[in-house]
Amino acid sequence: MNESSFTELTTVVAPPATPYLGDGSWDGLVEELGTALPAEYVALMKRYGGGSWLHFLYFYTPLRINRFLNRARNFAKGYVYQQELVIDAGATPMQVWPEPGGFLPFANDANAGTLGWVMTGPPDEWPLLLVSREHWDFPLPGGLVDTLLDWARGGRPVSEFPVLGGDDDLVQEAVFTPWDAGAAW
Repeated sequence: MNESSFTELTTVVAPPATPYLGDGSWDGLVEELGTALPAEYVALMKRYGGGSWLHFLYFYTPLRINRFLNRARNFAKGYVYQQELVIDAGATPMQVWPEPGGFLPFANDANAGTLGWVMTGPPDEWPLLLVSREHWDFPLPGGLVDTLLDWARGGRPVSEFPVLGGDDDLVQEAVFTPWDAGAAW
């Protein structure tokens, strides 16, 4: 994880005074998932918790383990079902968690897309992928913190993310809205 990017992100997008993580433990989540998670994700969650990034990305509350796992399971079921309906001859759908090398979601977007990792190699090297509601894959360049920072500054990591800036006031748009214990996420 790039520490300077993380520090800059906390300057550009103010973190909450008390991030909401849920009532579970990191060890419990790792045990249930069957894998460690990327260090930058864990650091990001410890600083921000679950919540909404820039009114568009909705990060699951990580230590609400049943909800986190249910969202991962539901994505897997839905993706597999959708692929069975539309599979083309010769097409190979991606693997999904809990399969080795599968896609593990951790956030949704306002367009019904899903953000997650492709679990290939060590967790700190997992590539980020946005899967649109149509199940088109959009690889994100770089890591999670750098992606959020670039976007909060007015960049556009992938075409599915809204463009900030121009008519938008970046100060008003580059915000994190935390979930609390009553949130569905």
